[in-house]
Amino acid sequence: MPDRRVERATLGGGCFWCLEAVYQEVEGVLGVQNGYAGGDLPDPTYRAVVTGRTGHAEVVQLVFDPEMIGYAELLRIFFTIHDPTTRDRQGADRGPQYRSIILTHDGDQAATAAEVIREVEGAGVWSDPIVTEVEPLERFFPAEAEHEEYYRRNREQPYCRIVIEPKVLAYRRAFASPLTWDEFRRRPTPEGGERVAWGSGPRAFGELRLPEGSAPHPVAVLVHGGCWSTTADLGYMRHLAAAFVDEGWATWSLAFPRVGEPGGGWPGTPVAAGRALDHLRHLSDRLPLDLDRVVIAGHSSGGHLALWLAARPGLPRSGEGGRLRGEAPLGVRGVIGFAPIVGLADFHTRVERGCPRSAVADLLGGDPADHPGRLSLADPGARLPLGVPHLLVSGGRDAIIPRAHLERYVEQARAADDLVHWRVISGAGHFEIVEPRTPAGSEAWGSVRDFLAEVAGGR
Repeated sequence: MPDRRVERATLGGGCFWCLEAVYQEVEGVLGVQNGYAGGDLPDPTYRAVVTGRTGHAEVVQLVFDPEMIGYAELLRIFFTIHDPTTRDRQGADRGPQYRSIILTHDGDQAATAAEVIREVEGAGVWSDPIVTEVEPLERFFPAEAEHEEYYRRNREQPYCRIVIEPKVLAYRRAFASPLTWDEFRRRPTPEGGERVAWGSGPRAFGELRLPEGSAPHPVAVLVHGGCWSTTADLGYMRHLAAAFVDEGWATWSLAFPRVGEPGGGWPGTPVAAGRALDHLRHLSDRLPLDLDRVVIAGHSSGGHLALWLAARPGLPRSGEGGRLRGEAPLGVRGVIGFAPIVGLADFHTRVERGCPRSAVADLLGGDPADHPGRLSLADPGARLPLGVPHLLVSGGRDAIIPRAHLERYVEQARAADDLVHWRVISGAGHFEIVEPRTPAGSEAWGSVRDFLAEVAGGR
């Protein structure tokens, strides 16, 4: 694998022991260093800074993996765990050394900080105005060694129990309780698009939406999850469809026979998904669709189908592979997997997964060990390289798709020279990432927007 790319963030919001304790729990944060910044005194010490006369603030400098957690998400956590409305004070800690401050490392961070502050103000999280300072970082001075790991080493001390522990618990309450499926499906969804048949049968249709603006429109093909079964349908993908349309993309959200339904299972489910995708050619005969700019996005088991559809042109042209491939499979510019099942063989053997143990066998029509030919045709992990750019987005607290499952695929895909971006949204579960109106979904959508611009020119 290529060397991991890391970035830095420098934040001050009261005693640095508090921020250190919280950010050490955040997935994607690789290191936390306490220190001093924002003042004039060279080589400051703790004894000097606490006088309030050096101009420095107590800060933490975070080293983070931007593919696992974004800068905006780090700031959302920041505005949850301290009071950004009190100038030069956090609780009983008073003085300019305890001021709320974001020290940016570049112009992009400055722009993101301004955007997140507007977001927090607009959400009414705090009743008083935010007074957080935002300024470029000139120099960071690491704190003395005795300040490192302070909370972990001194949990029973009164300051840790009274001041630090409530901030840690506030973080856990705000970011560590992912939506359940029942909670998620009760959320109001946007209206469906035009229902269009792509074949015959009760599940042979899709929902089509067209954006306003100049044509022809790029197309996002959406594939729902549900362990390939009747657990879910395309309805919940309307959250994503609305976001794509707002970005100037047409959407074609697929319904298809699922496992347990007539025509579903093997090979009906993947064959139907391919036919539904290829129906875009017929739709483009009457609608202004740009079939040179098609992206497939799928969630969970729909993420598997999205990756498989991207790989379909490379399937054998004869035998069972030919039936799955079709005569002229539509090519795509990129594929987006939201918490996707990326490898059938790997997923089938994992104990810590959210789908029924028989899910992969039900899709293949039998145990994968008994059907190696089917597995090799249906498993994206066996079809590498896919030959198209990937974006994988997952939640840091997803209890359905194991992180190790995605790590294995990303390593294999990159080794095969596929371009793969992977973003982990800290605190998110399996469902928030496909609802752009949630904080985690908004973070995920920022990555999607960047990916669309990369592979298809955005709007």
